[in-house]
Amino acid sequence: MMMNRGCALVLTLFLLFYGSPARALDPNTPAGAYRHDMFDARAGAPPSAMAIAQTADGWLWFGAPSGLYRHDGVRFEVFHGAGDERLLGRYVTMLAPRENGELWIGYLYGGLSVLHHGHLRHVAVMPAQPLGQTYAMAFDGDDAWAATSTGFWRYRAGAWTRGDARMGLPGRKARYVHRDTYGRLWASDERQLYLFDRAAARFAPVLDVAHSSNIKESLDGRVWIADDDRVRLLPEPEGGWRARAAPAMRANTYQSLFDRDGNYWSTDCPFGLCVRRPGQVSASFTMQGAEHLPVAGGKAGVTITSLFEDREGNLWAASTLGVGRLRDSRMTPLAMPAGADWPTLALDGDDNAWIASDNMGATSGSLWRLDGNDLVSQAQHSRMVVAARDGAVLAAGEHTIERRRGSRVLERLPLPAPAPGQDARAIVLLLAEDREGIWAHLAGRGLFRHRAGAWEPPARHPSLALAVYAFVDAAGRTWFGTRDGRVVLADGDAYRSWGKAEGVDVGAITFIDASRELLVAGDGGMAVWQAGRFRALHADGVDLANVSGIVVSADGDRWLNTVNAVLHVRAADWQRSMDDPAQPLRGEVWDELQGHPGISDGVSPAPTLRQAGDGTIWVVGVNGISRLDRARVRRNEVAPLAEVSALLANGRRYPGGDAGLLAPGTERLQFEFTAPSLSMPERVRFQYRLEGSDRDWQDAGTRRSAWYTNLGPGEYRFEVRAVNEDGVIGPVVSSPAFSIGPHFTQTGWFLFACTGLAGAAIYCLYLLRLAQVKRRWKTRMHERMAERERIARTLHDTFLQTVQAMMLHLDVLAARLRPGSGERQQLERLLDGAQKAVEEGRSQMLELRGDAPPAPLAAALRGWAEMLRTGDEAHVLLSEQGAPHDLAPQVRAEVESIGCEAIANALRHARASCIDVQLDWTGKGPLLRVCDDGVGMPAGLIAAGRAGHWGLPGMRERAANIGATLVVRNRAAGGLEVVLTLAGNDVQAPLKGGAQAGGVRVEARAEAAVAAQTIYS
Repeated sequence: MMMNRGCALVLTLFLLFYGSPARALDPNTPAGAYRHDMFDARAGAPPSAMAIAQTADGWLWFGAPSGLYRHDGVRFEVFHGAGDERLLGRYVTMLAPRENGELWIGYLYGGLSVLHHGHLRHVAVMPAQPLGQTYAMAFDGDDAWAATSTGFWRYRAGAWTRGDARMGLPGRKARYVHRDTYGRLWASDERQLYLFDRAAARFAPVLDVAHSSNIKESLDGRVWIADDDRVRLLPEPEGGWRARAAPAMRANTYQSLFDRDGNYWSTDCPFGLCVRRPGQVSASFTMQGAEHLPVAGGKAGVTITSLFEDREGNLWAASTLGVGRLRDSRMTPLAMPAGADWPTLALDGDDNAWIASDNMGATSGSLWRLDGNDLVSQAQHSRMVVAARDGAVLAAGEHTIERRRGSRVLERLPLPAPAPGQDARAIVLLLAEDREGIWAHLAGRGLFRHRAGAWEPPARHPSLALAVYAFVDAAGRTWFGTRDGRVVLADGDAYRSWGKAEGVDVGAITFIDASRELLVAGDGGMAVWQAGRFRALHADGVDLANVSGIVVSADGDRWLNTVNAVLHVRAADWQRSMDDPAQPLRGEVWDELQGHPGISDGVSPAPTLRQAGDGTIWVVGVNGISRLDRARVRRNEVAPLAEVSALLANGRRYPGGDAGLLAPGTERLQFEFTAPSLSMPERVRFQYRLEGSDRDWQDAGTRRSAWYTNLGPGEYRFEVRAVNEDGVIGPVVSSPAFSIGPHFTQTGWFLFACTGLAGAAIYCLYLLRLAQVKRRWKTRMHERMAERERIARTLHDTFLQTVQAMMLHLDVLAARLRPGSGERQQLERLLDGAQKAVEEGRSQMLELRGDAPPAPLAAALRGWAEMLRTGDEAHVLLSEQGAPHDLAPQVRAEVESIGCEAIANALRHARASCIDVQLDWTGKGPLLRVCDDGVGMPAGLIAAGRAGHWGLPGMRERAANIGATLVVRNRAAGGLEVVLTLAGNDVQAPLKGGAQAGGVRVEARAEAAVAAQTIYS
């Protein structure tokens, strides 16, 4: 779904008012455990901001002596008006957002401006409207009320009216004005608090107040007034108090507020912040004895100038040093004494947390038991603490191992005595208890085992000489990881080892867990035991090298402590990777931004993740310990609203991406975008696409810019959406449509011209090719005509001369016979046939030379029939329809040959009494039809012909040569029918020029046919 920014803003407002509540600062979190981020001048933050506000689009605004700023969580931007628009002054002291998207701006030296959709208008300009400095504003329907240094003012229908005695207000300096959830309008000056009586249309005094006062609301619906060091509950409205939703737009120009969890924050401390928790708030209270939280480094003399809570529940404190942000961490850091680094943690059977530190030197209390949020120091100097099998913990000191549970020490076990020359103080590097006893690796001495009341020296278990980690499974067996990359299982006195041959290839084994699957980790990665060997595990975007802890929560999710983050893998994703080794683990990364206590110890002697019975997960890092309570983790349900900041093209910046028409040849574009999301802006991801170029969404990750190159002319629209740290996807926001103009070479006219030139070039190539083919065929036809002339000469000089000589001899012989005798008549018929043969030979000779026109087709067929008849054969009838046409020589020759063959077959084989030959020159039917009333022909002979006879096959071949259709079939009335149908052009296109063009016609027809075949094949 795509929407413009206006629609996106409406949707965002709906989600803010009616969606899931945003997280706030957890009242159960100690003040010092909140995450505190400081933005100073190096980050672009303004010092001494007097006013903070958040508009419906999510932007955080700061009014400061140096101007107006806005912040999206990543960058601070100084506001500059569009075009010639300017603020009335640099010293901004008041900000008030309105539901219609306006932001009202007040100044130290007077005047009011309204910022709406990036444009400024001034509603009060000194000295024409002498409002003075504005302290607060309230919007009551269409009216706007301002509390200023010159009194109360109402803005209605474009005009200002001063609040005076007629409204029940004194003319003195005002301090605050506020419209509460119940529609009541409050106003305070330096002496009185007033409430507007709508029926009387005037203010009535309610109670006396101190010099500086302001009105506040808590989310439970109660309304308060804070003046001097007191906070008092105001009178209850008709109908009683009602809880309210957190507003999407809010502002604060003072140094105290109620957050949405009921905490009351104030700067009424020597320095820093004070907070009263909901249970510490009464109808009237002060900040004396409140919980103190140093801000801005806790420096004395640093003044907090304003406080603000954004819609995501973050607390912002502006000070003389810059801007600070307080927010909850998903993992709550545990307050540790200074220098307590490299800790280990264990839980006893009562879920008491025990902590030991290895870096305390001579200071006391290196072992603690956690009581609530307080660390209770123990007398033992311990560098390591691990869980024992009986529900106690084992704390390893320099001389003894103590077994502790609650406040009691159950056992003190002396460590093995040092050999001569060794230090009497032992450093325990590894400690574990299995069903046989206790394992302890002492630095410089080796791995000892305590069982049956005595310590067994390292020589008793040489295979464990390089052990660096131990895990005791539910069966009481101990799994060891070694420096040389082996996994060794100690089960009583039996030892079993796995190495590279079984797939163990993660370097030194620094972590093992066998509570569910058998997992091992080391400097080279992580592996799981499956199907008789270890296989490597991988994760999307996370390095699993030196994983040092894993727990499985009640829902089956896995939590892995990697080097610098906790990886949360849901049960379904874990099983997916277990079922398919090629699938990497997919999970959620909780790192330093969510309270991870620094880098995890890759060679920790104890697991760095522990899970209590209530589901709380303890996370251990080299810099401290954090507590992860999933029940108290608050998700950020506020959908981030993306914004296209600018489009950069051709060295010019177009704010909002409104570029209109870009110059032809614009190929490189850069889009800048952002999304105000204030809790963890570092985790906000973006997806974008360029309509007109991209088909799918592009993933920008956390990058806030996109580049495009080699774009062609056309219309485009850039779209972007943001996804916050908890996967909540914001609406799609688009830039105004813009176009890239075409060069002339990219226009339709140029394409049309190129198409025309290409067509002309193709036509020229066609003519050139046709000329080449013509020359080639002319050469062939000249060669063919020369050969035909040679054949004609040979025919004249040999065959015709021989036949002529035979005729002379036969004529002499006939003259000697008696006239009228049968012999003479037979000889005369023979001479007539010979004469016809001579004439036919001469005709063929002339045709070979191309010097004589062929005889009419009907005459040729008639002559052929008469020549074949020898006496009493069938009578041959020949008829014509339409005017005869001259056919192309080759077509004429083939038609005549087919007709002659059909007549000959009928005379020889049909035993017919009549043969009907029809020629149709109208073009409406077959050209030639030869029918007889004889005996017909078997179907098999019609289809295949008679073996050794070539009459029918020859007829079909001749028809195919000229593209004609030949049909031979038996007639229903008896006899056989031969039908020849020519293509229409061969019948309808008579040749011009008669005999003298015969040879040229053959050549032209052949050239055209071959040329077409050559070009289009």
